[in-house]
Amino acid sequence: MIGKLVSLLPQSRIFLCGTLREEELDPEGQLQKIINDLSGKSYFDSIKLSRLSSAGLGELLTSKLNRAETPPNLVTYIHKGTSGNPFFALEVLKFLLEKGIIVLDGKKLKIDSEGLNSILIPDRLEKIWMENLERYDESIQNFLSVSALAGRGFDLEIIKFLSGYSENKIFEVLFLLLKDQVLIQSQKRKNE
Repeated sequence: MIGKLVSLLPQSRIFLCGTLREEELDPEGQLQKIINDLSGKSYFDSIKLSRLSSAGLGELLTSKLNRAETPPNLVTYIHKGTSGNPFFALEVLKFLLEKGIIVLDGKKLKIDSEGLNSILIPDRLEKIWMENLERYDESIQNFLSVSALAGRGFDLEIIKFLSGYSENKIFEVLFLLLKDQVLIQSQKRKNE
């Protein structure tokens, strides 16, 4: 599919932006072939982003936590577990907040050092996301599984049928998942 989209780039006004972890790129794979074919074309640009240093990551975390300073042990821990990948580091930060290892208490940042030393950072974002979803009860996890079958958007009647939930239960679950930003509400297009 991406190959088809890329073939449209020269004669269209499409802006296509993608990200990848270089270490996960198969040198013999389709994506590498597409990148090689596009290299040198006027409509293609590749920007390699460096990983953050420990100091740079500290600044990012301090900004995200809205604090004067992030404790060095937390910066070191997250940097070690993410190799300075900023996107991964922010997901790990959310993960630690969800697990209660880090607690924002007014102006104070409390860190459960014992918990921090005992928890392992998952090696992939998908594992962090899955662990974050484990905090929900079985009915919400079931709702998410059913919703995943529907794709990016879903029909209330289909979800009711597949889940067996009442409209009230569905709206209750939706409210919670929207509040926690697990789901994102899209705006309807005018022609819908």
